Amino acid sequence: MEVNLPELPYHDVSFTIMPKENIMNDRFFFEIKSSALENNGVVIGSDKELCDYVANAPEISRRHARLSVSGAEFLIEDLNSELAIVVNGRQLKPFCPTQITPQTIVKIGETEIEFKIVPDKDPLDLSSTVAGAPLRHSQKSKLGILAMVILFGVLSIGAVAGMGFGYQYYQTWKTEEGIWLRALNSNQINDFTAYISAYPEGRYREDAIRAIEQVQLDRKKAELAADNATFELSREVNTIFAFETYIRLYPKGIHIERAKSELARLQIEKTREEKAVAERAAWAIASKANTRASYEKYLKDFPGGPNSDDAKTAIKSIIKAEAERKSRLARAEAKRQKMLQIKSAFENARKEDTVAAYRIFLRQFPGSDKEAACRNFIGFLYANGKSVAKDAAEGIRWFKEAAELGHTEAMMNLAYHYRYGLGVQKNASTAAQWYKKAAAAKHPYAKLHLNDLKKEIETP
Repeated sequence: MEVNLPELPYHDVSFTIMPKENIMNDRFFFEIKSSALENNGVVIGSDKELCDYVANAPEISRRHARLSVSGAEFLIEDLNSELAIVVNGRQLKPFCPTQITPQTIVKIGETEIEFKIVPDKDPLDLSSTVAGAPLRHSQKSKLGILAMVILFGVLSIGAVAGMGFGYQYYQTWKTEEGIWLRALNSNQINDFTAYISAYPEGRYREDAIRAIEQVQLDRKKAELAADNATFELSREVNTIFAFETYIRLYPKGIHIERAKSELARLQIEKTREEKAVAERAAWAIASKANTRASYEKYLKDFPGGPNSDDAKTAIKSIIKAEAERKSRLARAEAKRQKMLQIKSAFENARKEDTVAAYRIFLRQFPGSDKEAACRNFIGFLYANGKSVAKDAAEGIRWFKEAAELGHTEAMMNLAYHYRYGLGVQKNASTAAQWYKKAAAAKHPYAKLHLNDLKKEIETP
């Protein structure tokens, strides 16, 4: 969902979530006054009893998001929803308000919600007052009647407000009770934490804290039991692998020092046994490992052994392979440096954002992975007359070159120009072809625009 916010102070605006009724069914319309966004803001979700505004869509959780205002910032907050809110491609963490700007893109699954802001009505606007109507009545005889009417209205409003307050208190109590029962049923730290976040001064706050501590205590007990059982099994097996497994699983275990000691003991015993082994067994170990260290160890232990020449030949081969590996790494590093150079040059061209800057980049780095993007940007500058004289035909030429290189934005730009006849003869069929190509290339909005175009063609 795209958020379009005019540069107005928030206390002078209303928030409107607008649908596209002729396109899809999962858009909803609400008008939210700025006063409602102060303090705790408003909640949007699928449960009408838990939320201020209801949007019944499969992706929307019961309490999905909170909209609020802080100073001059418009904020959106994920209320630990099942399908998280994504802002500019980044998934929001629950209960972390995030600012929305005019360029922000917000999505909840496939559901789109468009945020717009319209000015509030001027509270001093007297246009609804009849011209020339007096603000005070000159006849004192009517003041008594007016006072009685006002008194009756105040008493009536007070009664209604009292009933409304009691129902609101019941709804608040019911909501808190539901969240707490869900946490008890799951017995998960996340759910207890969610309750505390939603109700920092709630009735079950202390119970939730104790429940979290109990869950953590139970986990520690289970971990301790597993630690003891694994170490006892290592002692029964009494092998290097068994103690290495314990050390890997419990690097800070309560038996770590004993495990390391036992491991060292077994390794010493193994070394002693290996030294007693004949030269043939030592060569078998070295040749099986097939490493420089293994062959050098064999030569150190058996410098005049019958396989010493073979060991020296193997070491030379390993050294040669290592040199080749370093050469490959050097080439890979050179390639990486080249990519960094291309990236830096491309970023500089983007900062200048001129046809001349992009052309220089294309001359310096022909065939790079940024070529298609550069050509698309040049097309955009010509099509919109930025940094150069506006030339829609020249822009389309650059768009085509970028599109032929697989640039999806260029495909969408071509489709747009053919769709509305900008710089070329209006051609819905050609526009549809480019939309299809962009969709095949996985552009996220190509299918949506293609469907819109089909509806335009079908509409008489």
